[in-house]
Amino acid sequence: MEKNRDNCILLFIEPVEDSKIRKDLKENFGLEEAKNLYRDLISLAYRKVKHYFNAIPIISYDKTSKKPDLTWLDADDPGFVEYTGKSLEDRIRNTFRLAFFTGAKKAILIDPMTPDVKTSFFDEAFSAINDRTAALGLNDDGSFYLLGLTQSNLKVLDAPGFTFSKSGEILRDRLKKAKLAVFETGTCFQVKDNESLKKWNSGKKIPVSKKNTEIKASADPGNENTQKKQ
Repeated sequence: MEKNRDNCILLFIEPVEDSKIRKDLKENFGLEEAKNLYRDLISLAYRKVKHYFNAIPIISYDKTSKKPDLTWLDADDPGFVEYTGKSLEDRIRNTFRLAFFTGAKKAILIDPMTPDVKTSFFDEAFSAINDRTAALGLNDDGSFYLLGLTQSNLKVLDAPGFTFSKSGEILRDRLKKAKLAVFETGTCFQVKDNESLKKWNSGKKIPVSKKNTEIKASADPGNENTQKKQ
């Protein structure tokens, strides 16, 4: 089945190497456990994106000599846009621009460190996004796990400073100041310490989407609607 090219999902991937793992993960879990945890999280996020048929994916990858492609993640080697040496904010801006340059009308960026995101959130975000409405998903610490825009709304990313710890709250304020409506998906959480890891592993009930559908933490990469499309 051909994917919907009007929509695009952006996913940033780092190789599972010592120097590429986030500092907070290494400090909280130790290097080897942090690497295993990151691999699990990125694999889960990638499966969601791969099996979602209402959008094409753009993967931004920071390749290395040891891992020059993504065969460590998917034997089919999905292909990627190479990311080298730019700041996270430049990476976000440039990848959104690429999505629109390739013909997408709507694009969403997701954070692989937030495992409780469901593909139903993607459906809701793409349905809500237009030139007057952006989509935003916040973690419980004020950071964001989902950002959805059209090309005419990229101006909210022009000024630096939107990737700090309260990045979701910063972006919400910017969107409102730009006189845009903000469609918010359910509140989620990042895996970044032992408490959040236990929360993920516990399988406890977590965020409620705008459709008031109860969502459980699970490694299931798709929702019922997505599975039917397959």
